[in-house]
Amino acid sequence: MLEPEPNSVMIKNILIDSNKTLEDAQTYALARPAIFTQMARRIADQCGRCTADLLHRFHSDSCERFGVLPWEHHPVFWRTVLADCLAPADVQRVLQDIYSQYLDLYGSTITLYADVLPFLSEQVCDRALALVANANSLRMSRLIARYELHQYFRVIAISGESPYQKPQPFLFRYALNQLGANAQDSVMIGDRLDNDIGAAATLGLRTIHLWRDGAANECLGSPWHCPDAQITTLSQAGALLRHPPAIPISVIPEEFQADSLILRDAVVMCGGRGARMEKLTESQQKCVLPLGGTPILEYIVRTLAAMGCSHVCFVVGYRADDVVELVGDGSRYGIEAEYVDGGSGSTLSAVRSCLTRMGDAFYYLHGNIVYPARLLQRLWWRFCREQCDTIVVVPSEDNIGHARVRVGNDGWATGIDCVERRMNHGMLFSGIGIYRKSSFASLSPGQPAGMTESVLVEVLAQGGRVAVVTHPGEWRHYESQSEYLADRNDSVTDLVRW
Repeated sequence: MLEPEPNSVMIKNILIDSNKTLEDAQTYALARPAIFTQMARRIADQCGRCTADLLHRFHSDSCERFGVLPWEHHPVFWRTVLADCLAPADVQRVLQDIYSQYLDLYGSTITLYADVLPFLSEQVCDRALALVANANSLRMSRLIARYELHQYFRVIAISGESPYQKPQPFLFRYALNQLGANAQDSVMIGDRLDNDIGAAATLGLRTIHLWRDGAANECLGSPWHCPDAQITTLSQAGALLRHPPAIPISVIPEEFQADSLILRDAVVMCGGRGARMEKLTESQQKCVLPLGGTPILEYIVRTLAAMGCSHVCFVVGYRADDVVELVGDGSRYGIEAEYVDGGSGSTLSAVRSCLTRMGDAFYYLHGNIVYPARLLQRLWWRFCREQCDTIVVVPSEDNIGHARVRVGNDGWATGIDCVERRMNHGMLFSGIGIYRKSSFASLSPGQPAGMTESVLVEVLAQGGRVAVVTHPGEWRHYESQSEYLADRNDSVTDLVRW
């Protein structure tokens, strides 16, 4: 039996990141050449020699040796520059003044994203806010002072003021403690899957991944990095927070937080013509049709990347070039993309042709279905506990030609109907699952083509087990023009809730 999961609650507290969430780092990057020119003059006044070219060279060297980071935000950068120009005793004498001058210039140029202050002004009326950021505290003080952020944040937790930094749990626990808040009625909003999303999720917070401007993911995720919702603007977060979360949340036990349990492979079906889409798919593959400006398939790929999936095999057919143009080699999303011709149109045949490229178990998704991102995490967790084929089912809908599944009270499939549609009281396979590659070994080479779920029928016939995750909430399956047109101006987050 599965453990009961706590009921959903309204969000009372917001923890939020700074860089690339509130703070527009791109604006500063454009101003950096002018800042370096001014700083070179000031350093030259102290030591007689320094140029903007020298500062840029030191910055490039630091990025090449130690990683692409804003090194100039930290005293170590300016200490290194001065050490090339001054004696050690003189470096210490002028370092504080030089660094302070840099922070003054930084503070005069840094900006917030346009949606930040409206969002904070709206949320502070109803919820308690905490700023939780990895940052140098002196630099952050300039940003906080420039925009008077103290008026919005009841708690400010900066890594530079403590012995810890995200993804270590201290800053989150400190913020919750100072707010007098519970993790279960709190949410973390941030741009990083590791530092923000994964760290908060392991403590039981809700999570919202802010993916601004289509920027590349900064890290490959893990299943506990899968957010409750993905957004591209804070205005979307405002709309989201007006509704209670629909998906139950569970803290992933520590024993499941191991790299060995991460599924790295996925098969995404995105080759169908979508005839019921009529003229909509004459010039576009149905899986790349946009919802709220974002292609359906992009949402799916981003969710897989957040789960730690690093290799996705796209089964293509009709208008395959549309899929290839969107995903490319996958590097933009932090994955390796591969393309397989769907051939006859049978999903079972297509998946069998991908098996040699898959690990021992893999995700299986339909490219025209959207769902709350956290649902995929629940699927993964159930798979980890049971180590068997695992699928998501939803209340049955007559207009969708997926397999029907009879589910026992203990969360196991007791029957699956892929062909005859005689199971009029079963649940509906939602097009989301995890398959074990070994399950396909029981199929004979000459077995008729059909639905991928046919393999599950064979598993049950041979006495095997299929674990079921029941999703009672909202989801979207786009097969007809009317279904898509009703939703096309809404974001996925608005459509499926969280």
